[in-house]
Amino acid sequence: MKTLAKTLIAVILLMVSFQVFSANDKGAIAGSRMIIYQINIHITTDPSFFYGAHFFVVITDENGRLVAPPQLSNINKLIYTFSEAGPVKGTRVARLVLDPNTDILSDRIIVSPDAKTGVFVPGSVYIFNLWPATTRTR
Repeated sequence: MKTLAKTLIAVILLMVSFQVFSANDKGAIAGSRMIIYQINIHITTDPSFFYGAHFFVVITDENGRLVAPPQLSNINKLIYTFSEAGPVKGTRVARLVLDPNTDILSDRIIVSPDAKTGVFVPGSVYIFNLWPATTRTR
């Protein structure tokens, strides 16, 4: 009887730990109280076209208010992370904004924002993708 009880306890513990690990595999960060926003920049054109232009990577709410401080982009860095305390219900918008002090290329670079709406849960990672493109024709 004792062997059966020990086996049952071991199986239950194994099942519970499996559920915890599989929940963490879905993007959750165990024990985190912050919401993580990951913004991926996808350069699909010649990267040298962007040299000299200074961009800020930003994440805002639906009203355009910053959720976290902006980060200056670097052509060699294509992944940016931001965090916010949560949970939060609403819309989050990732943008690539040209530095207002830089007028180089401002009329030839197009970047559509990426938005997500819903409940943002602490311990989770939400991924946004930005695709800068140029209006330059070859």
